[in-house]
Amino acid sequence: MADEGIKPNPQHSSAPLRPAPSNENMPPERDLAQRDLDIPEINTNNFCFIIIKLHELDAEDTGIPADASNPTDDHFLSVLTDDAYGSIRQELLNFIDGLADDEKHLLLAVAMVGRGDFEAVELDQALQVARELSQPIPTYIVDRPLFAEDLEAGLSVFGYSCEDFEMGHL
Repeated sequence: MADEGIKPNPQHSSAPLRPAPSNENMPPERDLAQRDLDIPEINTNNFCFIIIKLHELDAEDTGIPADASNPTDDHFLSVLTDDAYGSIRQELLNFIDGLADDEKHLLLAVAMVGRGDFEAVELDQALQVARELSQPIPTYIVDRPLFAEDLEAGLSVFGYSCEDFEMGHL
């Protein structure tokens, strides 16, 4: 069942997570460009929670409807289905919808940087594109394939990591 009690924490502008390890394979010019960046304040708790939930959503099986049988009788086929236990999708949509608009836009912009649509120094342009999105942001994020991977890559570009968050929540 989805935990509807989980809400974004707007009081934290950033979590005390350590920066991502440096990538030794990174070209020197990109490494230099990173040092001159204005690193955005990112609430990594919210961003990492979204990444984890998106991975859970990817693993959720929606293949068969749940019924009144028990897992032993149906060979555990309905245990992983969306209908058997509340939808991770709905939990994720509610969580993202509860974020402040600025944080939603930053979430999209960081993912765009991670996907390679923008360079890190172009974050302001990515934020503008995020503000102009006509589709509701929660739906856009949940329906976009590989959004979790793009967001993780974007966090890494700005020196953030979800490693500590995952250790405490998985």
